[in-house]
Amino acid sequence: MASKIRFDTNDKFRLIMDNNPHPMWIYDHETLRFSEVNRAATTKYGYTREEFLKMKITEIRPRTEVKRLIAQHKKFRLDRKHIGEWQHRLKSGRLIDVEITAYPLFFEGRASILVEAHDITEKKRTQEKLRRLAVAEERNRIAREMHDTLAQAFTGILLQLEAAFDVLPKGENRAKEHIIHARNLARKSLIEARHSVWQLRANILVKGSLTLKIKSLINQSKRDGVPIYGSIKGKSRSLSAEAEYNLLRITQEGLTNAIRHAEASRIDLMLYYKPKSTELILEDNGKGFNLRTPHKGFGLISIEERAKRIGAKVRIISKLKKGSRLTVIVPV
Repeated sequence: MASKIRFDTNDKFRLIMDNNPHPMWIYDHETLRFSEVNRAATTKYGYTREEFLKMKITEIRPRTEVKRLIAQHKKFRLDRKHIGEWQHRLKSGRLIDVEITAYPLFFEGRASILVEAHDITEKKRTQEKLRRLAVAEERNRIAREMHDTLAQAFTGILLQLEAAFDVLPKGENRAKEHIIHARNLARKSLIEARHSVWQLRANILVKGSLTLKIKSLINQSKRDGVPIYGSIKGKSRSLSAEAEYNLLRITQEGLTNAIRHAEASRIDLMLYYKPKSTELILEDNGKGFNLRTPHKGFGLISIEERAKRIGAKVRIISKLKKGSRLTVIVPV
């Protein structure tokens, strides 16, 4: 049963709405059309009151959220208030994050819903920055511990095995075989540990443009002995913070796959700014893999999930013993 709160256009309700500093509106429960908006809404969203009153609430949502909005609206109970977080689209096309509180009421004789919206875009950005900083600090701590323990321990084991190999009599072939095997395992483990440290420490939070961050990633990998050659083409442009973050993580994951699994001796990374897209191309001369094999490693799954998160397309080309090519296309 709908709330017993009733208003008509001739009472003081519009005055109360207009004095609220936050955007407010009323929409019809059945048609989803705006019935009334306050001044804060017209200022924030860029539409005039007349434009609002010709629109439905679905028109201030990004297309990706309309389906969820309709589903939620069908569950809306007319005997209680509802609170939730959504994305709204301004007239300019810019998206903002909002926390809305919705109250059922009767307006001009019809079951309606009163909404108050609070812009939490900056709040969410700040929270995301703090979360990333916390993650970066933890990753650096783990990297330091790995460098000070695992990497140094493997180095010590290798030195001891080399010394044992040198002092063994020439006839002790079986013992030498075991030492050689252990030495190879230790050397491989040391390479793995160094790659893990590199991946954890690669600074993707460096300030500046995406171009500078990619250059920083390339320089960092070169300092750590990774065989990578980078190039950047086209006129640099800014991407959203989320797109840049995930694109850089995809780059790290792709580099790790090339180093750890493909055993590549050369990796080429290109960032290409095209008119309608930003493309990341990562190519290696490693051992490749069979794309028809149903099993997918965690690295490829992570890359595809991150690409999906930012609306990017992923293309992978690989041939056994002929290397692999990863292309990530982020539309403008």
